[in-house]
Amino acid sequence: RQQTLLAGDTNTQLALRNRRAQALAKYEQMFPETAESRRTTVEGLDEDYRRARRLGLLTVRESIGWRLCEGAGGAQDLGRVRRIAQAARAAGMQPLWTLMHYGLPPDLTLLDDALIPRFARFAAQVARTLRRLCPEPRVYTPINEISFLAWAASASELMGPAGRRPPGPPGDSAEDSRISGYLIKRRLVRAALAGIAAIREVD
Repeated sequence: RQQTLLAGDTNTQLALRNRRAQALAKYEQMFPETAESRRTTVEGLDEDYRRARRLGLLTVRESIGWRLCEGAGGAQDLGRVRRIAQAARAAGMQPLWTLMHYGLPPDLTLLDDALIPRFARFAAQVARTLRRLCPEPRVYTPINEISFLAWAASASELMGPAGRRPPGPPGDSAEDSRISGYLIKRRLVRAALAGIAAIREVD
């Protein structure tokens, strides 16, 4: 029966499609502005949290965005993070913090080992900042979707040329992608572990 449902029970698929359409319509009615335009600048954050509370939500996932908080050379500005934390606390919401959601500071690449100590330094500073602003327990995801990011950067155009080898003589491009994808994934894992250690040092 389960195989039949998954393979093509027309009534079930129509019911699921209708349910998704109704949920999307309800979401668009409650949140008419686009998430990207509102959340990048944290405008409307207090109202977003109030609406979430009315839906019965007490926990939200928030992306700190390494690329949004650190410029070339390592200069950090955590004002956006503080604003999110303060709004969440005022609304009685608990954020689950993601430190790196794909993007990097402009002077780093996914092929650069320098991102490991830089990320650890960033993670420590974020943890120091949030320790003062958020009640326990504080929950962190250091780097979002490591496997997908490594694949997307090395074997697709989804992330631009972040991890792809520069054009050169004809060769085994599939093998190149496997090699660079592995190196990117290994580097991101090392950065995540360094970030976890840095967070634990201060929190």
